[in-house]
Amino acid sequence: MNSEIKEKTKEIEKKEKIVEKKTEEVLKKAEEVKDKAKEIEKKEKIIEKKAEEIEKKIKEFTDNEKIFLRAKESAKKFTNEFNKAVNTAILAAFGFLIALVWKDVITEGVNKLASYSPLQGKVISALIITLISVIGIILIARLLPYEK
Repeated sequence: MNSEIKEKTKEIEKKEKIVEKKTEEVLKKAEEVKDKAKEIEKKEKIIEKKAEEIEKKIKEFTDNEKIFLRAKESAKKFTNEFNKAVNTAILAAFGFLIALVWKDVITEGVNKLASYSPLQGKVISALIITLISVIGIILIARLLPYEK
């Protein structure tokens, strides 16, 4: 019986050693897992910081894009107004040219009409030209209306 007890005791001691080894291995693995968890936490913090930086850059880009779009819109408005002004100036120049060409024709016609009038002179010529001009202005205003 003593031999059986000794054998059982040896078996138990062997099993205890195996359990100790396994326990040590598990503890080492647990330490490794703990270290990896710490590394993951550090990496998560780095990722969070980078995400915040990216969000800031996106906001800056969005703000800059808004400024650019406003500037582009202002440039379009300026170009449009500039084109209107240039068109108006060119049209006025053509109108002045036309007026100069017709000046002699109208003056000659008015002088002939004035020669038939008992009151000859510049007053009759001025009245006839004024009447023709007013009628022209009224016709143009009605034919070419515009919104203010």
